[in-house]
Amino acid sequence: METIVNAEELIANTSAVPLKLGQVTATNAVVEAFTRNDQSVGFFLGAHAAGFWGDLDDAAWKANDAAFMDGALILSSYMLRDGTRFWIVTHANRKSTRVVLPGEY
Repeated sequence: METIVNAEELIANTSAVPLKLGQVTATNAVVEAFTRNDQSVGFFLGAHAAGFWGDLDDAAWKANDAAFMDGALILSSYMLRDGTRFWIVTHANRKSTRVVLPGEY
């Protein structure tokens, strides 16, 4: 089961949002991890939408930059305070974005 996240509301204060996220969902495990860490998914969605791809190597970062221009899938990787890694994945059609743990994708 996934939770629908109101991305527009969460990233309303982001100054530049070039990436369309579409409908944003998060898995229950991700919601639990954010709750456990008392962190907001909105911060990370804003970073993803603004083109900060997180903890990726140079090749993956460049691939995301190209994917933004070409309309391909974009995957960002971030870590919560307790070390829980999660991904934000915006699909190529820009109609949906999923926030998942790496093993859930």
